[in-house]
Amino acid sequence: MDTNGHRGLDLDIGDTLQIQFVGDDARRRYYTRVIGYLPERSLLVTTPLRDGKVLLLREGQTMVVRMLSGTSVYAFTTSILASNVRPFPYLHLSYPKDLEMIVVRKAHRARTHLVASVQHRDADANDAPSVSVVMVDVSTTGALLKSEEPIGDIGDLITVSTRVTVGEVQQYLDLPAVVRNVHEETCDDHLESSTGIEFVEIDQRDTVILHGYVYECLINE
Repeated sequence: MDTNGHRGLDLDIGDTLQIQFVGDDARRRYYTRVIGYLPERSLLVTTPLRDGKVLLLREGQTMVVRMLSGTSVYAFTTSILASNVRPFPYLHLSYPKDLEMIVVRKAHRARTHLVASVQHRDADANDAPSVSVVMVDVSTTGALLKSEEPIGDIGDLITVSTRVTVGEVQQYLDLPAVVRNVHEETCDDHLESSTGIEFVEIDQRDTVILHGYVYECLINE
């Protein structure tokens, strides 16, 4: 990774942000979504949750915010200008003056070793047994799976189920995906299958968790 100074905030409504409060000895990380911003004035985000409950936050609290954009991770420091509960819980954050940019080489795929299971979603495969796989890298849009038996053919619809730890909390994921490429080879008299997949139609909860997991992996790398 390379670190460079960067100015200018490029956000889209709905982008996922990771936040960490300055002075939190537990180094807990939370996740929120962008709902709007006014350049040089304020950034509006949903209030983060802990165990499904809205965090009680006070004006003036300082936090570090990280976000993934393209092949870069951006980080900036901000503080809470106002905490509102109507018409839903959201925060006004001070608009960042400076950004730190970390360039992630070779695209934003995070190396990992997640044990997962794969189930076909095709109408004729409802009773098919699940296949055990290892997710060896993952991004917010797809992953590479390794297995000792074929998962399927290009174009097959599957669901990948796994468990990840985000912000020190274990979370379960069910990720709908489509098979994009398949490569098989024989190693030491046994078959090894590599399957590239693209995530499709992930629900909002799993999207936030997936983004958070990828962010943490990339930052730790």
